[in-house]
Amino acid sequence: MSQFESIVARMGTVTWSAGDATAHAVALEGIDSVIGAYSGLISRSREEGDALRTEALLAERRRWSGRRRDIHVSDRAGVDRLIQTAADRLALLRTDSRAAGPDQ
Repeated sequence: MSQFESIVARMGTVTWSAGDATAHAVALEGIDSVIGAYSGLISRSREEGDALRTEALLAERRRWSGRRRDIHVSDRAGVDRLIQTAADRLALLRTDSRAAGPDQ
């Protein structure tokens, strides 16, 4: 491959639309935002010396991190659900940090 050859040119045909790709990017940003919110809560929980809460929050952050592997750009319905779930979780984390247990 020459330095000017695009890697995209060698990808072949994709099965998703530009809208699907954009929604997927939004879902990944949502995951990142939730992970960031959990990180802040974990830091605060550690400062407070609450080991049980810290472990619970760490588990939730790991679970959210794992969601990156669970979504695919071609699964628009799943991506859309994840966008909504992330928005709901982020709103909860921002308003009531003690209600930040596992989501349904």
